[in-house]
Amino acid sequence: MALVFHKFDKIAKSLQKGPIEVGIKGLPRIVLNQATIGAMIFVLRTFTSVAIFLGTTTTYIIAYLFKNKVQMEAAKLPDEYMALGEEPSIDFIILCGLVGITITITIAIAGFSALRRKGQVVLQQSGEKLPTSLIAHLYGRTTLAGIVIIVIGCYPLWALVMNLIWGFAVVIPLPPSLVTIDLPGTDFLLIVMFGVISVGVAFAMTSPTIMLTWRGLMMSFRQYMENRIVHATSITLMAIMLGLFGGLITMGLLSSIGEALFPDMFH
Repeated sequence: MALVFHKFDKIAKSLQKGPIEVGIKGLPRIVLNQATIGAMIFVLRTFTSVAIFLGTTTTYIIAYLFKNKVQMEAAKLPDEYMALGEEPSIDFIILCGLVGITITITIAIAGFSALRRKGQVVLQQSGEKLPTSLIAHLYGRTTLAGIVIIVIGCYPLWALVMNLIWGFAVVIPLPPSLVTIDLPGTDFLLIVMFGVISVGVAFAMTSPTIMLTWRGLMMSFRQYMENRIVHATSITLMAIMLGLFGGLITMGLLSSIGEALFPDMFH
């Protein structure tokens, strides 16, 4: 999804900043540009929906197969192998989740910084030549597509980190006071944890479409300001719509006033 958006964003940026011909001769290109932006937004929305569905389905299948494999292997181990004798409290699980999120975000920031430095080095080495490296395109300069890829990648990374944390808690004997810890403000910690997750999902899935929509609006504003035919047509359509809207309101208002003043005549 992010790679498709990266390509679409380059096209939308060129359309947004491209020249706009005045008069009637500029209308065909204006219509074509509007249709192109609309088609890209539609494709990106559809692709995002498909990506969410396929990603969720694939994750569930892999997790299901992995869980069955782990259960089969765990059944072969002696009972005393598992060191986590106490039933872990919800507070301990939430604490592990917050620790996992913190580690994941730290790794993501370090990874983004490393990719950014690598992308800048590739850009400097390419000089005036157009770089073909995907790292240079996505991270040589700060791009939304590169950030989206990092955010999306945080979720499987978080799952891996959580498995490592939980495996450590199972294999290494932990003090019962830690496993059964009772934290104050657990509800707040749970809200923080799911808040971070929700913000990341919302950003990764909606920001590309919002960016394309914003570029389309900026292109439409330029067309409105620089092409007199579009300017006049837009004002005319707004005046017609305002008149129709005002007429409907007036009709309803007059009917309401008539019913209030002359109830026998308005049934």
